[in-house]
Amino acid sequence: MEIPFQFSPMAKSAEMVASIPDLLSEILLRLPIKSLLRFKLVSKRWFSLISDPRFCQLFDPFPNPAVGLFLPSSAAVHSGEEHHLHHHEFIPFGSEQYSIECIKDHLPASGVRILHSCNGLMLCCSNNSTVTNDDLEYFLFNPTTNKYSSIIPKPDEISKRIRGMYLAFDPVNSFHYKIVSLLLVGGNQESHFQIKVYSSDTNSWLTQGHPFTTSTAANFDKGVYCNSAIHWMFAAGNDESFYYHVHDHTLKQMPSLPLTYSRQCKRDYYLGESCGHLQFIDMRGPRVKLAVYELRTDYSEWFAKYQVDLSHVVAENPAMASLRGSPMFWCCFVFEVLAVVRGGDDGDSFLVLQIPGKVVRYNIVRKIFQDLMEFEGVVGSSLKYPKAGGFQYIRSLGCVSF
Repeated sequence: MEIPFQFSPMAKSAEMVASIPDLLSEILLRLPIKSLLRFKLVSKRWFSLISDPRFCQLFDPFPNPAVGLFLPSSAAVHSGEEHHLHHHEFIPFGSEQYSIECIKDHLPASGVRILHSCNGLMLCCSNNSTVTNDDLEYFLFNPTTNKYSSIIPKPDEISKRIRGMYLAFDPVNSFHYKIVSLLLVGGNQESHFQIKVYSSDTNSWLTQGHPFTTSTAANFDKGVYCNSAIHWMFAAGNDESFYYHVHDHTLKQMPSLPLTYSRQCKRDYYLGESCGHLQFIDMRGPRVKLAVYELRTDYSEWFAKYQVDLSHVVAENPAMASLRGSPMFWCCFVFEVLAVVRGGDDGDSFLVLQIPGKVVRYNIVRKIFQDLMEFEGVVGSSLKYPKAGGFQYIRSLGCVSF
């Protein structure tokens, strides 16, 4: 006689839990992100649940600090393709590893250029030098899930006038994203700019406000998203800067920056964001002591959050000390700040520095440092990736298509 199979009490409990969507979601939200990506393969129901934008929004924590940085490799620099995703090196801040090789089959054959990164998503465009700006394709990419969006429609008849494209994505408040496009609309001595904004919610572009002017050259390559606004800074030596609030559609000036040197040196400044804080470091001048400034949330002023002395880093890495040029006008210490990462408390906050031959992590409070990556072929007091910038990698389940 055939004996019917009976589930154990534990198996029945597991089956009951899996049948209750809210309870299952609460359990899955407590799993590591790598486990979640594997569990999407369990069933169509689990795939649908974990892929749901609302689940992704609940999963992404705040604050969510960066765990790595994409830097252009030497091959990309030499070929002039400084933001070619296939030609990037991944710099892990800890144990996190990421392989560019695993995503090549998922991207266009021409490759892509990273334009901007924001809270785990990356705004990219096609990297085909044989086409004009009118033929470039724009899309979003999530390095954590290896998913990229369908083509983002471009603003009508403005491709040749685009001076910057910036991603605004805040998973705490919405699973939708916006793209801010800065357009050159004419002018002689003064440059006239117009802002247009794309919303994934409406899948359309809207012109925002009236054209505005700038009398000096702004560095639109360093647009930084923080607290619902894109922030820009003018070229080194000018203390003007401004921000655009993507929800209020207002363009305002930030407080005067705490610049020390009026001349531009080999290094200029760092402007970045971490865990909802906007940071600024003036890196110009012959010095090894830096102040890390943060902007108050009410935009009233910049204040000195940290004081950093890299003397002992130089002592153990003498290639950082360069004797070239006049110390009045040239930086005599060779390094660049790639990232400021805020920890859960100040004791966990750190700088990511590129120095000759390597990238190091410097704990701001404990004043200790460790090597993150060493580069081959770097000779003397030189940086492998000068002015590389880089794009922060934040783990996220953020959806790139809807």
